[in-house]
Amino acid sequence: MGTLCIPKETKVGEGRVALIPQDVAIVHESGHRVYVEADAGKASGFSNADYYAAGAKITAPRNAWQKNTIVAKVKELQDNEFSLIQSNTVIFLFAHFGGNLAQENFFNAAEIRRIQAVPYEDLRDRSGRSPVLREMSMIAGELAAHIGCEYMRRDHGGPGLLPQDMAVQILGAGNAGMRAEHVLRSLGVKTIYQHDRYSRPSCFDASRKTIAELSKKADLLICCAFDRLFGAPKIITHAMAQGMRKSALIVDVAIDEGGNCDFSKATTPAHPIFPLSNGVRIYALPNLPGMVPRSSSPRLSNAALPYILAALELKKMRRKISIETIISETSKK
Repeated sequence: MGTLCIPKETKVGEGRVALIPQDVAIVHESGHRVYVEADAGKASGFSNADYYAAGAKITAPRNAWQKNTIVAKVKELQDNEFSLIQSNTVIFLFAHFGGNLAQENFFNAAEIRRIQAVPYEDLRDRSGRSPVLREMSMIAGELAAHIGCEYMRRDHGGPGLLPQDMAVQILGAGNAGMRAEHVLRSLGVKTIYQHDRYSRPSCFDASRKTIAELSKKADLLICCAFDRLFGAPKIITHAMAQGMRKSALIVDVAIDEGGNCDFSKATTPAHPIFPLSNGVRIYALPNLPGMVPRSSSPRLSNAALPYILAALELKKMRRKISIETIISETSKK
């Protein structure tokens, strides 16, 4: 039997939980132990009683980090969590290595402590797609569209535009970019300039002039260009932003990976926007899906469950656990 531990997320603004009760019940019925930290699912609408009824044991914070277990969390490790990871632990999480040097350094040295990180970003299905990342990216894109429209209002510091009168530029045509485009169209936006997915950082050189020229026409710029090999490329320079319309808004969805703007800095829920000298506003709040945990937790849980179950089975059989073996076991089912 394997053991799964689900700690409560400690990142500011994060309300998601890695597995919801109905999926915890599946893990329990498969013959595995499950420990859930008290109130881990509260922000997502799930009580301790819900998890207890699903077969989990409710535990105190430090007891949610046991050695020789599978740990399923949501966000990257926070400063207070580095010291809690025990030896022989396999940990599922969104790593966001591109935006967190301390975490990258930690996991580079984790082999010594026999810790295996399983980034959700790296999990693939039989078609080569990333089911967990896809679900969260689509939510981020949808939120970026709604946030952009909201901040066009004058009472939010915007130019005072309805969606049908806005011009929008989108960097990236992956899951987040395409979802943002779809939602904007449904809200009535008629003018959208969308730049396709890019495969490597250098490919922006040829189209940088075009991007710069179109940005001057945009009231809203949504940045969600990302490549799993190269991370989030820096596309928008400070000079480009200085050429944008006064009160234009940049929503840097890619901020979790460092952002697509060379001047972006992560903001907080209390102060999600910072302004440039010319009046252009930057919304760079990390972790957008964490804002809607009741919608995002079930989707995250459903997508991650097969991989977590595969890891637990590998643990039970005392087989080596790696991203490759987890994907291989999941693909057999």
